[in-house]
Amino acid sequence: AMARPGSDPRSLAPHESNAPLSSDDGEMEQPEPQPPIPFILFILLVSAAVFAVLPLLGACSVQVHRGLLVFGAVLVLPFVALQAAWLCGGRSWILDRFFEGKYSEGATSRQLPCLWHPEKVQILQYTTGDVAGRTIDNYVPSWGETNAIQVYQGPLSGGNHDGGNVWKEPPSRELEYESSVRLRGLKNASELNGMHGTCRSFENGRWRVLLQNGDTKDVKPENLRLINTFSVSIPASFGNDVKVTLDTQGQLQGSRLNFEAVFDGSALVALSGPSEGQAWRKAGYWRLDFVTKVLMAMVVVGLESMFVASFLPPGVVSMENSRLPLKAVFLIDGSASVTYQWKTELEATRQFVDDFEKVYGSHGGRLNFGLVQFSTKAYDELPMTTNLDEVRKILGSMELKGQDTNFAEALSACQALLDGYREAGDNSFDVCVLITDGEDRSWQTDAKLKDTVNAKTAVFGIFVGNDALGQTKLQNIVGCGRAAKHDEECDFFASAADFDALKDKTTEIAQDVTRGSDIALCAERSAIIELPFLVAMVVPYLLWYLSCCTVTIIQRHRVNNGYKPLTVLPMLGDRAYDNRPYTNLRS
Repeated sequence: AMARPGSDPRSLAPHESNAPLSSDDGEMEQPEPQPPIPFILFILLVSAAVFAVLPLLGACSVQVHRGLLVFGAVLVLPFVALQAAWLCGGRSWILDRFFEGKYSEGATSRQLPCLWHPEKVQILQYTTGDVAGRTIDNYVPSWGETNAIQVYQGPLSGGNHDGGNVWKEPPSRELEYESSVRLRGLKNASELNGMHGTCRSFENGRWRVLLQNGDTKDVKPENLRLINTFSVSIPASFGNDVKVTLDTQGQLQGSRLNFEAVFDGSALVALSGPSEGQAWRKAGYWRLDFVTKVLMAMVVVGLESMFVASFLPPGVVSMENSRLPLKAVFLIDGSASVTYQWKTELEATRQFVDDFEKVYGSHGGRLNFGLVQFSTKAYDELPMTTNLDEVRKILGSMELKGQDTNFAEALSACQALLDGYREAGDNSFDVCVLITDGEDRSWQTDAKLKDTVNAKTAVFGIFVGNDALGQTKLQNIVGCGRAAKHDEECDFFASAADFDALKDKTTEIAQDVTRGSDIALCAERSAIIELPFLVAMVVPYLLWYLSCCTVTIIQRHRVNNGYKPLTVLPMLGDRAYDNRPYTNLRS
C-alpha cells in the first residue's frame, strides 16, 4: 500500500502491535472508510440495463442490426485511441492536459489495486482546511444515529474544491533563461534523453541546463524541447506559485518543491517528506479517471451493441437462415356466398403459397402448409406438408362444399392439424389464415372463438367484401400468437373488396406473417441469451454494496458504543481491530 504519514492520529501508516486504539484525547478512533465500489462492477450494472434495451432497439431488423454493429465499433475507438496514445509515448502529453485546475484539501489516502481501475487513489480523511479530520465515506453517509463525522463530498466530481489551484504558465516561443526543457536526441549521453531541466545560461552556442537530478549539462539548442510549466498554489502543503513541470511518469519537477510528488491524471500524491502518502484530488469532471470511465462505458455499450447485432436474431447477414419453421393452415371459405368467386379465391390462395415461398423462404422444410375448407362444417383438404407442389395441386382441384359460414369449426380444424403435425419440431410459428367473405354463423362469442385455438397460435383474418358485421367479427378474433406484444394490439388483419383485389395484397400479407414470426424468434432467443448475462451483471454490484453498507453501519455502532472498530479488506493494507491488542493485516 502507499506510504502514509505516521504523525497524524488518523493516518493509515502501520502502528506497532502495542499501539493504542484511541487518539491522544482519549476519543475512540474512527474506522477507515470502506473502499469504493469498483467501477467495473458499476459499469456491469449499467450495461445490464443497456443489454436489456438493445434488442428492442434492434427491432428484429437486419438493417438496424448492421447499424448497431457500426455504432458499436465507433464507440470503442476513442478508448482504444487513448490507450494507444498512453502506451506509445503520449503519457506526458495526456497528463499535461489534465494537470491544470482546482484541487481538494490534503487527505490521507489509500492506493487502490487494479480491480478499481481507472481509480488509483482513494482519499480517506482530510488533514488540512476547514474539513480537517473529516472522513470521506462512500456508504450510508447520512445515518444520523451514529456519532461518526461523515462528509460526502461528491467523489464523482472530485469532492472538495478548497485546497488550491494549478495553472499553466504562458508558453515560451523560444529558449530563454528559466525555460523548462526536455532533453532529446543526445547520442553520447543517451541516458539523459527524456530528462527535464531548466535553462540557466547560454555560452558558446550551448545552453547550460540544470537537470532534475541536480547535475548540469551543456546542450545544443536542437537537443532541447520546450515543455509546459505549471504554477502550483496549494498553500497548506506546496506553497504559493511553485513552478513545476511534469516528467514522462507524471512526477513533479521543480527547484522549490519541498517534497517529491506525482500526478496520476486525477490526484497529486506526496511521495516523501512530512506529507508522504497524502493526496490532493483534482476537482471537477476533467480528470483522467472520470474521462477513462466515460470511455470505458462507451466501450461496454459498443461491445454490447456489436454482440447484439452479431449474435441475436436476425444477425447482420440474413434473417432467412435463422427463421422458425412456419406452420400455416389456410382456412378457405367454401360457403354458398363465394360460389361465383370460388376459382378466384383458390387462385388467391395459390398466390399466397408462392409469396410465402419468396418472402419466408422454403429451405430445409421451413414452410409447412395445410388446407381446410369450411362452411357449416370444416373439411381437411390437405394435412400439413412441406410439399408445396402438392399444395398447389390440391388448390387447383378443390370442389366447393357450399352451405353456411362457421368460424368455430374452421378454427378447431386448424388447431387439430397444427397439434397433430410433428415434422417441424416443437419450436415453430403457428398461424391459421382465415379467408372469408361472410358473417360467422357459429353464434359464439369473440372470447370463445379465440379460446378455440392455442394461445401461441396466431390467427390472421382476411375479409373479402363489404359486410361490416362480418368484418368486425373477424377483426375481433385475430391474434398474433407468439408474436403478441403486451402494449400493442395485434394487426394480423387485412381486407379487400373482392378476391381479385386480394391477389394484390398477398405479398403484403406474407410479409406481415413473416415479420410476426421473426418477432417471436427474436423475443424468445433474446430472452434466453440475455437472462444469464443480466443476472451475472447485476448481482456482483448489489452484493458488494450491501456488504460494505453492512460493515460501515456495524463500525459506526461499535464506535458509538465504545467498542474498538473493526475494519476489513486487509488486501488493501487496512488495519484490523478486535478487542485484543492491535495486529496489522496485509495480503
